Amino acid sequence: MTNSMNNGGTESELVPLNQIDESEKTKAEEPTESTINADINEFIVTPPDGGWGWVIVLASFMNQFILDGICYAFGSFMLEYANYFGSSAATTSALMSTLVGCYMLSAPVGSALINKFGCRPVGISGSILAAISFVVCTFSNSILTMIVLFGVFGGIGFGLMYMPAVISVSLYFEKKRPLAVGLGMCGTGVGTFVFGPTGKFLLDNMDWKGAHYIIAGIILHGCVFAALIRPLQSKHDRKLKLEQRLENRDAEAKGSLTKINGHSNGTSEKSEKIKRATSSQPNIRTGALGSRLNVGSINVYHSTNRLSGQKSVTTLTVEEAQDLKRPMYKKDIFYSGSVLNLPEYKDTSNTQDYVASIISLPAMHNKTTTNICSCLPRQITDTLSEMLDLSLLKMPAFNLIAFLSWLIMIAYLIPFAFTSVRAVQMRVESGKASFLISILGVSTMLGRLLSCVIAQIPNLRALLIHNIFLFLAGISCVVMPFCKTYIAMAVSAFGYGFFIGGHVALSPLVLVDLIGLDKLTTAYGITVLLRGVSTIIGPPIAGKIYDTFGSYDVAFFIAGGLIVFASFAFVLLELEWFKPKSHNSKT
Repeated sequence: MTNSMNNGGTESELVPLNQIDESEKTKAEEPTESTINADINEFIVTPPDGGWGWVIVLASFMNQFILDGICYAFGSFMLEYANYFGSSAATTSALMSTLVGCYMLSAPVGSALINKFGCRPVGISGSILAAISFVVCTFSNSILTMIVLFGVFGGIGFGLMYMPAVISVSLYFEKKRPLAVGLGMCGTGVGTFVFGPTGKFLLDNMDWKGAHYIIAGIILHGCVFAALIRPLQSKHDRKLKLEQRLENRDAEAKGSLTKINGHSNGTSEKSEKIKRATSSQPNIRTGALGSRLNVGSINVYHSTNRLSGQKSVTTLTVEEAQDLKRPMYKKDIFYSGSVLNLPEYKDTSNTQDYVASIISLPAMHNKTTTNICSCLPRQITDTLSEMLDLSLLKMPAFNLIAFLSWLIMIAYLIPFAFTSVRAVQMRVESGKASFLISILGVSTMLGRLLSCVIAQIPNLRALLIHNIFLFLAGISCVVMPFCKTYIAMAVSAFGYGFFIGGHVALSPLVLVDLIGLDKLTTAYGITVLLRGVSTIIGPPIAGKIYDTFGSYDVAFFIAGGLIVFASFAFVLLELEWFKPKSHNSKT
């Protein structure tokens, strides 16, 4: 068995290191002037599962508090927009749907930018873009201009805020990831709870334009929370910095020595001390660390078979070796469940080995990625190629999941967009009507938290729990039109938010169970695009139904019916025909 081991196309036999021919082994282990040898663990980052990670969770919570709270609570602004622009319900609802839809559609681009530039600059850029869009859209003279400035650009800004909030938590946590992700997700529910009444308060005291200015200021706080996302460093980074400091000390000491030699002989004792210091530093640097400055390539040792212990050597450039710590080369970056339940983790002895085993750097596995645009950096094109790999559509199970995800998202946003508007039509006081949005937010948070707890259960049948949550969410949506009292409206809103929140949190676990961890990034990329498209068209369809029938009840019936249908259709994934071959072979 052979495997290409470097970018130049040379090959090395795939055998355990202790069986490599001595001459070949010596040749690989003796670094040249511009090459060093290193284990893969020197370049990857092992999540600390705590420490500064809890600050990252706080930053994730606050960013989701801002962007999701604003998105889902903007239903209270619908009537203001309709009255100002004189637009129909269908056209006005396109504002909110475009905002949330573009927020989802920008996920692959946001992920690619994070892979190249990191979470911090992407999150700050997203906050600035979203804040600018909220201000500029107030100068719109038509609803279509508003949709572009507010919906499209604001949605892209929110997407660039959201992806760092999600990815940074996964970078800092492995074993405690369900808890960390769950706490971060609480920002969505708390934000919706707070921004529901806040939106009503702003509209009671100023027009919608003034409210936009204040909300833009709130969005800019996302820059502060994005700045808290401190990048993790690998062992190689720390050693490189140490060596650089030693080099700087060498230069300073030599400079001091030159100055001393230029003075009187009375400083000879001080000169001798500096000489002894400078002579000892290179030995410390070379002996303990190996030369890491001015390196052209690195021989990276990595495992090729976890069970047999086989290892291989790949020669990477310094830039490629640094890519090993980039987030989008981790197969589990979008996984929100407990890694302790993954086969990939059970096959390893510790977290560090697990992290090394799930790195999917193309240069280390002889993978070729489609060069989408030669002008883009490799880290961006690698991510976009991975997330938009349409070869996954050859899997029947994924095709069904993708279609049902598209169907669900047509209905998903309708209760958030029209629950308070319908309540006002039912002559509920506007303040109490906006509080229904808050109830939706809190219940969504509770549903996600419960799902994160469930996700830690060993041997969990995630699909079964997911289907139950989805079915009950659909039923809650269907009964909303029958709710004539405020208490009944509140109960149905709580039920829908709780169960749809559980569906959202369990979706990544279902994908991993049915598609596998290797394809999770691709599955996430394609499904989030489909969800973005369906989110854009869902509320305008509901608005059109209202324009036709004069009531939102039909829209709620259709939305609930679609969700219930999807919950039954998901049961088909239990059939052997939809299961991956690897699953079938085990049974």
